[in-house]
Amino acid sequence: MFGTPGGTTSGEPPSSSRNVLTCHPYFPSPLGLRLCIVTSPEAESSAASSPPRNELSAHDCWKYLQTSSVGRLAVVIGGSPEIFPVNYLPDEGSAVFRTGPGTKLDAIVAGGPLALEADGLNTSGTIAWSVVLKGFPEEVQDVDDLPQQIPSPWEEGAKEHVIRIVPTELSGRRFVIARPEHWWLPRDRATGGT
Repeated sequence: MFGTPGGTTSGEPPSSSRNVLTCHPYFPSPLGLRLCIVTSPEAESSAASSPPRNELSAHDCWKYLQTSSVGRLAVVIGGSPEIFPVNYLPDEGSAVFRTGPGTKLDAIVAGGPLALEADGLNTSGTIAWSVVLKGFPEEVQDVDDLPQQIPSPWEEGAKEHVIRIVPTELSGRRFVIARPEHWWLPRDRATGGT
């Protein structure tokens, strides 16, 4: 069965036990490709029964942070914002990561506020979450203060500095992912009618 533009699959209507392929032509492609999403009745039902968006409690924020290990570290260097991917680990009400000499460490040593953001999806890809932890960095100097597990960075090179983010603010939200027709402009509007 092949997807029809902007609709469900052609052929017989899907039964309650069949997956549905929905293709959306809103995003122009030089090859004429379209975004197609396969959804199951179970996933559709789960998304429909979930609240459209809700703020997360501090407990839920930490729960979600523990399900991921990669986040984005936002710092300000010389008045300019910078973002770096980091491998982090939640540890006793804080977040810990390793780093080496460079721009990121220079910003951390300066002692200004920073933010760590992480996000993810549920297993069926219908519900997303995002958590932002804001706070101040401190380098872990005492071996006794090191967490039992220290995240391993992806990038090669010396990462001898262990940094702990002590949070001053923690916020998060969880929301049902809208179908593309709710957030993509139709092609004629996106391209000015061409």
